[in-house]
Amino acid sequence: MTNKELTIKNAAELGIDLSAFHAPDHHWRNYYIEDLEQNLLFLVPSYPKYGVIILDLSLAKYASFTTKDGAIHRLKDYTWGISSNSRRTNYPKTTVTDRSIKSGRKTVLLNSVLLDHNKEIDPEGRYAITHLNGNTYDNRLCNLAWGNLKENNTKKHSNKIPAFKYPFKIWW
Repeated sequence: MTNKELTIKNAAELGIDLSAFHAPDHHWRNYYIEDLEQNLLFLVPSYPKYGVIILDLSLAKYASFTTKDGAIHRLKDYTWGISSNSRRTNYPKTTVTDRSIKSGRKTVLLNSVLLDHNKEIDPEGRYAITHLNGNTYDNRLCNLAWGNLKENNTKKHSNKIPAFKYPFKIWW
């Protein structure tokens, strides 16, 4: 079953209308809306129960990341899904080929791709990415910040993140 078929099936089971979204094509591998007015990209994950992935459009179009084997990957070349079935730990993710590891496949979290993951945060090299408004689907740069694991688990969510409006009917 392709990602497109899986998304249609899951959306139908949940009673979600995808007619406002563009079908996967050469631009993105997920159902999507490019909102030029707000400079936002809305991607529908393959299991859309809890919402859509939100990105800065100008960043998402050109963002890329490198795996340890030296291969360069573009965000738009991958299907983005959700990392867990638990509402508290849902993070947008994808799986990429990485020949430097034994399995040859690596799971990549979207928020870590968008921030500079080579930046050292503390002496032990641990890092955590905090979603300032608490919404793990909201991956706009203004909503992402570096911290350590302790800060990430104890941080109160901020309401000072710029608001946006959804250009479609919300189902969650």
